[in-house]
Amino acid sequence: MLDTARLRMRRPGQSRKVTFISAIDSSCQYYSVLYPKDYDPAKRYGLILSLHGAGVEASGQVDAYKPRIGRSS
Repeated sequence: MLDTARLRMRRPGQSRKVTFISAIDSSCQYYSVLYPKDYDPAKRYGLILSLHGAGVEASGQVDAYKPRIGRSS
């Protein structure tokens, strides 16, 4: 019997989910991130946090936002 794992390949400009093991309770946790268009790690960027609660799963929340078009700092 073979098991199948489906992987979602992400392209530059698409959001991605990052998982990690919590140092507090050893549970598997995640966060989603959407890097700015033409991201350059040598530049500084603002950070926008979107919090959730009340039993809401946040996995798709990052995709509700579009990159800002306009001035850059």
